[in-house]
Amino acid sequence: MHDVLQVTELCREEELSSQDRRRAGILEAARACFSLRGFHNASMQQICAAAKMSPGALYRYFPSKESIIEAIVDEEARRGARALALLHGEGRIHDRLLACGMAYLRGLEEQQCLQLKLEVAVEGLRSGTVGFKRIEQEIRTEFIAVLSEAQAKGEFGGDVDVELVASTLLAVGDGLAMRAGSESGLDLAGTERMLTRIIAAVLQ
Repeated sequence: MHDVLQVTELCREEELSSQDRRRAGILEAARACFSLRGFHNASMQQICAAAKMSPGALYRYFPSKESIIEAIVDEEARRGARALALLHGEGRIHDRLLACGMAYLRGLEEQQCLQLKLEVAVEGLRSGTVGFKRIEQEIRTEFIAVLSEAQAKGEFGGDVDVELVASTLLAVGDGLAMRAGSESGLDLAGTERMLTRIIAAVLQ
């Protein structure tokens, strides 16, 4: 009986693993289509073709193009969360902000990801129905909280507007990501040197 339960559990794990791989494959195909054609011009038929799946098989994982976009947005949020975690590390607030920003930019190095970032930004301005605004607000809220804590500890002046600092740094990060997408990459070493100076300036 014990052996039967073990075999059943292994089968379930293999099935889940297979489903995860198929789901990841669909999202990879969708990213390629969205990067090439944009969210609104890419069709489910094109995504099916890129994923090498029939519409019926694909719809078992995602019932609509909007649900695929939602999944990609969620993955972008998790990518951002990994960079944001560096805000809570050791060291000065300047160094933590720099580490967070560079981790975010390094995560965008693949050209497909850069192009998709442009699509995400445009969609974020166009529509709030797929979670873009919620994610942006959560990121800004976390920046403000970390900056406020550092300010309370005396790491920078009490007269500095932390909300303005957060908005400025996020705008710089988004701007760099947009330029990387349109210019096919960033000079990361040069960018790090420039970000060091920008962060120091906005904290003064």
